[in-house]
Amino acid sequence: SSVIGKNAPFSASAPITWPNVAVHVMLEPNGTVLSIDAWDDAPNKEYVYNPPTGTFTLAAYARNLFCAGHTQLGNGKTLIVGGNASANNGLKDTTIFDSTNNSWTRGPDMAVERWYPTATELPDGRVFVFSGDNIDASGPVVPHAFKSSAVNSLPEVYDPAANSWQQL
Repeated sequence: SSVIGKNAPFSASAPITWPNVAVHVMLEPNGTVLSIDAWDDAPNKEYVYNPPTGTFTLAAYARNLFCAGHTQLGNGKTLIVGGNASANNGLKDTTIFDSTNNSWTRGPDMAVERWYPTATELPDGRVFVFSGDNIDASGPVVPHAFKSSAVNSLPEVYDPAANSWQQL
């Protein structure tokens, strides 16, 4: 055992094998860890890891949540916005994960598709969502994913009490 910081116990253990590539990882209020895989491996390969027991539980969800943004809501549920349609192209999805029973709920779609958006909980419990790519690469010049005017600049706010979106 070694100590990190003042009076902070830390014990190391051997690495463990995960059932997916945990590209997105969210610590849930009950102490479990939700993990989402990448690209075409993402749908139906979401797992919940329980650190005290060392077990993984499949929490399959058919939508591709790779490249999404996420944050915790005041009620303890995890809000996941956007996702992966293809490289640089997002989804309009609103997805809510409940770690009390490892269930998924599909919410109302956002106004625009988002690939790697930012989701920030506001002091009143609503969530501000901004950016996230949705690039049309079918033209003669393929825009750069992070330097193009095609990057979404329409901010939206999700209200969990009303389960609705407001465009700003």
